[in-house]
Amino acid sequence: MFFFMDIILLIELVALSITPFVELRGAIPIALFLGVEPTYAFLICTIANILVVPVMFSTLDRSYPHLSRFGFVKKALLRIERMSEAPVKRYGAFGLALFIAIPFPGSVAYVGTLVAYLLKIERGKAFTAIGIGITIAGVLTTYLSLKAAGLLVW
Repeated sequence: MFFFMDIILLIELVALSITPFVELRGAIPIALFLGVEPTYAFLICTIANILVVPVMFSTLDRSYPHLSRFGFVKKALLRIERMSEAPVKRYGAFGLALFIAIPFPGSVAYVGTLVAYLLKIERGKAFTAIGIGITIAGVLTTYLSLKAAGLLVW
């Protein structure tokens, strides 16, 4: 049961879920492998990953003006912006949610927030779209992990 889950395991899952490039796409399979009940694994990892978004926006507000002065950073940011611009400009917040939901490595909370910041999407809409995208990614990751482990019959 969730309330009796080992606090160390809970902290580890939250830490994995907020780690860039691991996020919930790595944390959920690990949680399932460690025997965490699928619903709890999904909820813990998804909520932790969603909580990255406001922290990331705040960090970008403070660091972007300084970091964008470096050529290699500016080049990387422009590449991310170009890669995500078409679907997000075409479909708006829905496009941002899809960009995050589709299981590309490293395209969950951090990159989604960065894309929303670079494309100047209103924060409320961005948070909602990113939250929806993370939730869809969590459902897909949980389903595919259970399927791969042979724990789902359909």
